[in-house]
Amino acid sequence: MELRLDPDLETFRKKVRGFIDRIFPADMKERQLRKVANNAAVPDLLEWMRILNAHGRSVPHWPEEHGGCGWTPMQLFIFNEELYKADA
Repeated sequence: MELRLDPDLETFRKKVRGFIDRIFPADMKERQLRKVANNAAVPDLLEWMRILNAHGRSVPHWPEEHGGCGWTPMQLFIFNEELYKADA
């Protein structure tokens, strides 16, 4: 059975995918693709968090009034799924 998303969530997914494609540094992506373990190097993790923070996405699960995105649980799921797919 295939999960079909509301058109607004599909649009959200496309925006998230484009966002990740734009901001995920190519050199970091290459290192992540060649990773030995299931964890990126600490300097890359720190830099990735800085990048996400600069774009207001480091704590998307927090409410907007506390610096988060105010996303629904499904939007947060999609964001995390796209990060996983991108190996970000």
